[in-house]
Amino acid sequence: MRVPVTILAAGLQAAATVASPLTSVVDAAKAEIQGLVQGGSLAVSAVSQEASSISANKYITSENWAGASRAGTNITFSTATVTVPDFETDPDGWTTGLAIFAGLDGYFGSPDKLTLAGIIIAAVRGERQYQFTALWRVFPDGGGSENEITFPIRAGHKIRLSLDRLSETRINGTVENLNTGQTVYRILDAPEPFPATDASWVVNRYTSMGDWMRWLDFTDPIKFTDIKAVNGDGATLNLDGADLLDIVPSGQSAFTKCSIDGPSDLTCLHP
Repeated sequence: MRVPVTILAAGLQAAATVASPLTSVVDAAKAEIQGLVQGGSLAVSAVSQEASSISANKYITSENWAGASRAGTNITFSTATVTVPDFETDPDGWTTGLAIFAGLDGYFGSPDKLTLAGIIIAAVRGERQYQFTALWRVFPDGGGSENEITFPIRAGHKIRLSLDRLSETRINGTVENLNTGQTVYRILDAPEPFPATDASWVVNRYTSMGDWMRWLDFTDPIKFTDIKAVNGDGATLNLDGADLLDIVPSGQSAFTKCSIDGPSDLTCLHP
């Protein structure tokens, strides 16, 4: 039975155990996220894509990232608006989850330098069947600030995720519900300058207590719109020339099928 989505969370790589189906949603929302764990790399021509005038650079499979990443220099701003998907709880009661974020760095050149603002969705059968938590991460921390959103979020709501670099070592990470007009943000301070060499828009598979969180069965496409990054010269970077990513765990079928639909539009399906 499909569960209507009503609240919200944000995160990276989550720390809820898969050892027990009774893991609470609160535990599931304790997220720790990491940079890209690469699988393989294929020519984009080898990937079946929807018709689009936008050309991706490479197609990457990974253990934990799906979406797109755009290389640049001195990136000062990254943003995207994501439509919250509906989802189903696991029929056996296992906690499931995923994270959605806008990130700076964390890709090939600096996988340990990931900084992000996003939401984490956790679902479990029981009294509290789902939860959304806001999560921010700044290196060198593996996790982030776990904060349950105080305003409601529902399936179909549009959430804008933004990272605004205020200085070489400080970023403002913002989560906005465009349907309700409510906003929450955190100022993120790093111990050294951000590399600022790539911007990413990601659906993320996270871990809990050293194990991968069971994958959330999202039943709507996860759609990113209004994607852009800005560099220090004021030039706008879009998805033209970005790397396209899908989660294909070792020895398993693909968890996602993502496509670049336009210069600022990205869709990820659950096959």
